[in-house]
Parts: sequence; C-alpha cells; structure tokens
Amino acid sequence: MLLTDTLRTYKTQLQKFQLPLVLGTNEQGMIQLADLADLGHILITGQTGSGKSMFEHTIIYTLNLLKAKSVVFLLADMKQVEFGQYADFPNLYCPIPATPKELLLRLQELTAEKEQRFGNQINVSIVIIIDTISDVMAANGGEFEKLMKGLIGSSSHSHTHIICSDSRTSPDVFTPSLLALFPIRISFSTTQSTDSGIVLGSEFDTSNLHHPGDMVMSKASGGKVRSIVALQAPTMDEA
Repeated sequence: MLLTDTLRTYKTQLQKFQLPLVLGTNEQGMIQLADLADLGHILITGQTGSGKSMFEHTIIYTLNLLKAKSVVFLLADMKQVEFGQYADFPNLYCPIPATPKELLLRLQELTAEKEQRFGNQINVSIVIIIDTISDVMAANGGEFEKLMKGLIGSSSHSHTHIICSDSRTSPDVFTPSLLALFPIRISFSTTQSTDSGIVLGSEFDTSNLHHPGDMVMSKASGGKVRSIVALQAPTMDEA
C-alpha cells in the first residue's frame, strides 16, 4: 500500500478528521483510517528496521499535507538520524531537540503553554513525536514521566497529542507509569516475544512478524488491552 495513493483515494474522508492518520491495511486488506484527535496518544516499539520510523514519517507527512495550517509539530530526534529533513518546516514549535536536556526544556515550555491554552478556544493542535525515548529516560526518566503526565492529563482540552517510540523494549524504558499514560500502543516486529509483551501484554507476540511495516495495535482501557488489530503500515513513496 502506497501512502500517496491512499491519500488521494480517501482525501474526502480524511479531510473530515481533525488529525487524519492512515494506520495501514488490516488482515483482510481493508484500509484503516483514524483520527489522532480520537486516539489521543501513541506508544510505539519495534526492533531496528521493523518499520516504526517509517510509520512516524507517514504520520508527519499526512498531517503536514492535509492539516498544515492547524498543526504545530514538536519533533525530537535523540539519535539525530530521523527528523533532520523537517528542520525547515514552517510549522515546527521549535528547532528539533537533539539532546534529552533540550527536549525536557521544550516540554517544560509546552506544559506552561498548556495552562494558558486550557479553557480557551483552540484552533491549532500540538503534535509531539519523540524518537528514541530511552535516551531521555536514561538521562532523567523521572522528569520526563512527570512532564508526560502533565501534558497528557488535560490534553483533550489543550489539543496536545504525543507519540513516543523506541527500539529498546525494556521495563526501564517502557515503565508501568509511562505505559499507563498511553491508550494506544503499537508493536512492530521484535526479537523476542517478551519484548512486545511489555508494551501490549504477555499474551501478544510480535516476534513472528516478518515483513517491515507489519504491526499490532492495541487499545488499552483501565490498564487492560481491549482490542487488537494486526496491520500493515503504509509505505512512503514519491509524492
């Protein structure tokens, strides 16, 4: 499935969403569309080369193409390999943070801004995408979790949405307190079943996903996984 073909085919439907996303195709080959405004926040894991970074690019591309005037991005790239191509985006909240310290400072600024946005009529959404959260957790996990909790706490009123990812699936990165904040969790292929189990639950295994872009998405409610959808993420192509 090519992303630009999907965007052309479903443009009318996608334009009706506040923050349109193309999630991929399900096991029956049906296109799955979603509104990030409804999903809220997404936590992503998967081994290197599994497709999680490409999925992040499809999110950025889609939102920028269809909703550029109503979205502000905070993109954080701890490894400085993923988001450099977006450095000149006019709708960036700030220059792309490349260190945990820079990111934490920007998140603190956004937390303060959220208080100003709360209760006011908001026409612009803030979408935060953080690649490689393990570096931030290692540097100051307590502060990062505190800021995530503060931003997510009243995000529906301040129109703030957070997407975090990392290839190192371990309990010190995907802590119980961090997991509890994210209602949508995605696992691309992992090296062993216990890796995806940390994010999705022990009954789910993504070590048997063989193609880049194959993923399992869960929706958690009350700390329990309520639904699971196996998807093939869209593939970027020349626009």
